[in-house]
Amino acid sequence: MRPWHRFALLLATLLWAAVGYSQDLCATQQFHVAKHAQLLHVAQNTLLTPSDVLAYPNELLRPVASERYLGNSSANRWLRIHVPHTGAETCTRWLRVGPAWLRYVDVYLPNETGWQHIKAGAGYPFTEWPAGDRRPVFPITITPGDNIILVNVQSTGEAVSFHPVLWDPVVFQQADFTNALTDGITYGLLLLLVLVSLCLSAVFRRGQLSLMAMSVFFYICLDAAQKNYLLKYWWPGAPLFDRWAVYFFAGLHFLSLFAYLFALLRVRRLGRWKWLFYLPWLLFIWVMLFGGLASNSTYATFILLGPYQGLLWMLMLLHLGQRISGRDTRWFPLVFLGALCFRSLTTFAPLLGINLTIWGGDRLAVPKLAALGLLLLAILLREMYQQRQQQISVNAALAEHRATEKNALSS
Repeated sequence: MRPWHRFALLLATLLWAAVGYSQDLCATQQFHVAKHAQLLHVAQNTLLTPSDVLAYPNELLRPVASERYLGNSSANRWLRIHVPHTGAETCTRWLRVGPAWLRYVDVYLPNETGWQHIKAGAGYPFTEWPAGDRRPVFPITITPGDNIILVNVQSTGEAVSFHPVLWDPVVFQQADFTNALTDGITYGLLLLLVLVSLCLSAVFRRGQLSLMAMSVFFYICLDAAQKNYLLKYWWPGAPLFDRWAVYFFAGLHFLSLFAYLFALLRVRRLGRWKWLFYLPWLLFIWVMLFGGLASNSTYATFILLGPYQGLLWMLMLLHLGQRISGRDTRWFPLVFLGALCFRSLTTFAPLLGINLTIWGGDRLAVPKLAALGLLLLAILLREMYQQRQQQISVNAALAEHRATEKNALSS
């Protein structure tokens, strides 16, 4: 190797090392801190002070898997974050810990008198949140050197995952405005789907479409409640009512969804076999409304998602059997159930140690659902048009047959 080649290689290595180890947080708009964080999971009723968590040995903590679904059970978790800042300036960054629906998020920052306590989350009144954004974010003063941040997340049944990021406040607000605009457009498309379904239900006299419209409408309400739109704009001082609204909309969504699927697949005509489908449905609704997500059981997630997952796959197999036997040739139930099974699988698989991220995160779930809804609506309209044409052909044939019989009798 020539000398200038060696010099170029050495220079490139030094530059790479400088880029890799230089962490000027004040010069970055978005800094992911998961690799600088450690997770401590303790019993629900364990009382720890920030000093206790800071003194915990590293052997008792584990790395933070960013955006890894940790379940819906009630739990008490701590994040211990050490972020080195190599710059010489002091700046303010907003810390976002996880999804918007986390209920109790407490941040502790060291100061001269001990610890500064900041709290936010859907379990606290919105008027007490420090940043005034619908997502729980915390203003953090970044100083040169090692910055210590302790985060306590107490979950009460909501889906928990961590994605700690330090944001530039201006960039965060711009991104939040984009997300809110996307949600608004998506909700509008879904409401259009609801209105079209109700109109088609009235014109063609099909109650199934009304059930589907109800399911989509309650999903809109559930998503808006989980993303704290309702808490911010409708009842900012009533977090308990907001929690009840989340479970209420979730229960009505799944109730109308499975009622629609049962009517679509004609489960009532299965005779004694129909109870194989009704019992998991009743168990799921019971757990959902009276103690599933809101319970303190560590098995709440499996109790909730188990019957839901099993019931979806049972309905899927039922329709496949109907298609194979030729009793049902529709594509709409197959596509609809396939999408639900795939979505539920991406939620349930991480509990078994399989991390599926194909579906996307919090920001992409609703737009994908809107696109899927439009696709399903197109398939449904096509099949309804074909059935209507078949009905017109049958009516025309009957009219022609009656006219022939009438002419024969008159002659």
